[in-house]
Amino acid sequence: MTTDPLVPDVITSRPLGIMETFFRCRTACGFYKNFQVTSTYNQDLQNNLDLLYKALRKTLIDYAILATNIKYDNQLGTYVYSPINNVKYGDILSIEQNDEEYLDDKQFVTEKFMKKVNDITFTLYTNEILFKLILVDKNQLCFVVEHTIADGLVGNYFHEILVENLAYCDQQNNTQEYLENYGPTPDKITFDSCIFDFESDKQYIKYSLPPPIDPFLEDIDLDHTYNNPNFHEKVTPKGQTKWKGRFPESSPTFTASFKLINFTPSQTRQIIQKCKSENVTLTSYLEVIQAISLRHIYPPNQYMSIKVAMTLRRHYDPTKAPVEYQKVLTTPTYKNMGNSPHMGFAENIPKLSTTLDWDYVRKINTNLFNSARNTRALHILKPFRDNHDPKSDNPEIFEGKIGKPMDDSVKISNLGYINVPEYPGDAGRMWTIENMVFAQDMAFYAADFMLNCISTPKGGMNLVLSYLERPEMRDGEDMERVVEELRVNMLKYAE
Repeated sequence: MTTDPLVPDVITSRPLGIMETFFRCRTACGFYKNFQVTSTYNQDLQNNLDLLYKALRKTLIDYAILATNIKYDNQLGTYVYSPINNVKYGDILSIEQNDEEYLDDKQFVTEKFMKKVNDITFTLYTNEILFKLILVDKNQLCFVVEHTIADGLVGNYFHEILVENLAYCDQQNNTQEYLENYGPTPDKITFDSCIFDFESDKQYIKYSLPPPIDPFLEDIDLDHTYNNPNFHEKVTPKGQTKWKGRFPESSPTFTASFKLINFTPSQTRQIIQKCKSENVTLTSYLEVIQAISLRHIYPPNQYMSIKVAMTLRRHYDPTKAPVEYQKVLTTPTYKNMGNSPHMGFAENIPKLSTTLDWDYVRKINTNLFNSARNTRALHILKPFRDNHDPKSDNPEIFEGKIGKPMDDSVKISNLGYINVPEYPGDAGRMWTIENMVFAQDMAFYAADFMLNCISTPKGGMNLVLSYLERPEMRDGEDMERVVEELRVNMLKYAE
């Protein structure tokens, strides 16, 4: 770990944990690109680019993980997060003018925009920043980021932080405080203006990088199933075989498609209230509805494997953390950025009828509840740990999956219900976020479908269904049917 003599308790560089190492290798091998969260701001950002610069600079200094890349540290003999020397405003922000192609009539980002963003690649082991902002129209801001430095929750965290910082920088009475804590900004701000310079700005960094999750969990060698033969990922429907997927032989040659499904605020409330009345979470409801909506895709006597991604942040215990990380983990207003996700444990779901069994949803809900509290969660990475070369990108591990069935049928990631406050700016101007859309790239071997979810009070619930397209694809029309059934079933069973 690296600290600076001026701020000895602030960690600005540290080794990667095992989960972070897995994501490093996957990106470096070209088998995953990025994820994206686009937010609708209530104010015109195109006419406030100077203000956006100042708010973004504050964000980079408060959350220095955003201004790092990965490098191999010869002295430590491992890969580490390393501060980027110098970042220009234009290295991060770009303005997209194709509003008609990238926004629909409801001002939601389109599939075409999500595809464009999904093609963005980031380069590890360089002095280049690992996230970008794309401004569409006046107030649609897309945060797209490489997965080694961030997990899904960082997507909404970033926007929540940025909008608060915009309001802070908008208040004239904060000018002197900003100057003291974040330094001067150029008189004339352009895309060539430096927004972060590590040597001159490290004096302002007051928070360490987020700690790795590894020390807060049990040893990776300990079985996460506790040798329980009834652990849910071990239990498969009797007399059924696992569905091999739409493409039984996985291949890195594909494109990802995205379908956005929006539920209005009133529809969202209806769905959430129904889940509450049945004592289940929205995520467990999504899992079963997704399985019902795909029932026409896979054959009889076969079951689906569905995994729900979860965050491991709940396991960060400040009492177990070194002093350098105390401030990060105990400051109530500070968000724990970084990369601490988990792929989830498989739920093997038989072909369901078109009648929703709420007891079955409750069973899945219990499994999700227990999974989130499993302190042996890192055990799923034991095969990777045992077979990878710490000094390599380990392409053979991922290439070994080519030609084999997908790991799972569906992966689900729900970032939750994001209620952003209204923050006062100058002259009575208020700042907030009105909508969010979450989408991500697909690893070629991971799953046939990816379902991403995020909700806000004003924008409602946004589902993005991702799926693979390949030259031999024969069931393109079925994808439209899946989308429509997903839309219909979400509401139908919530009545």
